[in-house]
Amino acid sequence: MIALGVARLALFAAVGLVFGIGLFGAHHRRLLAALAVVAFMANLGWFAVLTAQMFEVPLVALSVDPLVTALSMPAIGPAFGVRALLLLVLIVASRWRWPARVLAAAALASLAWTGHAGAAPLPRLAAGIAHLLAAGAWIGAVAALWLGVARGEPSATARAAAFARPGALIVAVLAATGVVAFIGLAGDAAWAQLVGAPWGWLIAAKLLLFAGTLGLAWRHRTRLVPAYADGKPGAAARLRASLALEMVLLLGIFVAVALAGQLDPAGG
Repeated sequence: MIALGVARLALFAAVGLVFGIGLFGAHHRRLLAALAVVAFMANLGWFAVLTAQMFEVPLVALSVDPLVTALSMPAIGPAFGVRALLLLVLIVASRWRWPARVLAAAALASLAWTGHAGAAPLPRLAAGIAHLLAAGAWIGAVAALWLGVARGEPSATARAAAFARPGALIVAVLAATGVVAFIGLAGDAAWAQLVGAPWGWLIAAKLLLFAGTLGLAWRHRTRLVPAYADGKPGAAARLRASLALEMVLLLGIFVAVALAGQLDPAGG
C-alpha cells in the first residue's frame, strides 16, 4: 500500500503542479516541460505498482502479460493510456500557454477515473474532477508565486495581489466538492465506523492541514503580500518562507488523499 501511495502522491503532485503553475505563473516553458516529464514517469510508475499489487507479484518480477491484462481493464487501462498521451503531447506543447493549460487540466481530471469517484454517479465524478482541478490550481499557484518572489520577477507583486479572488473561488470549490465526496463515500456507515477507521483519521488530518493552509493564505493576503508590495525590508524573505510552508501543508494534504484513496471509508 505504501508503494502505491507514493506513486499516487507523485502523480497527483506532478500533474497538479503542471496545471497550477501553467494557470497562474509566468510562462515557464522549460519548467512545465520538465514537470510534464516527471508526471509522465509517475504515471508509468503508478500503473506498474498498481498492476503488481493487483496480480500480487513483486514489482521487480512484473512481466508483460499482467501489464497487458491491466491495460484491458475498463477502470484502469483507458485512464492510464489517455493520461500518458496527454502528458506526452504536453511535453511538446508546453511552449504554448493555452494548449498547455488545456492538456494539463485534462490530465489532472483523468485522475478522478481511478479514484473513489471513478465508479460513482456522474454528479460525484464531476465533483471529484472539480476538486482535483481546484487542488492543482492551489498548489500550482502557491509554487508559481514562490518562484516569482524568489526570482524577483516584475509581475510577482501584481500576481500575488491578484490571486485573492481566484483563491477564494478555489477554497469555495474545494469545500463544496469535498462535502459532496464525503457524503458519497461515507454513505450509510455509522460515525463510530468512520471515526475508528484509518480513512476517517486521514480525512481528519486532511481537514487540519486544510485549515492550516487557509490560515497561511489569510496571513499572506492581509500582511505579507501588502508588505512585499510596499517593498519593506525582509518582506520578500518572509513571504517566500510562508509560501514554502504552505506548499508543505498542501503536499501533506496530497499524501492524505493518496493514502485515503486506497482505503474503505468504513474500515472494511
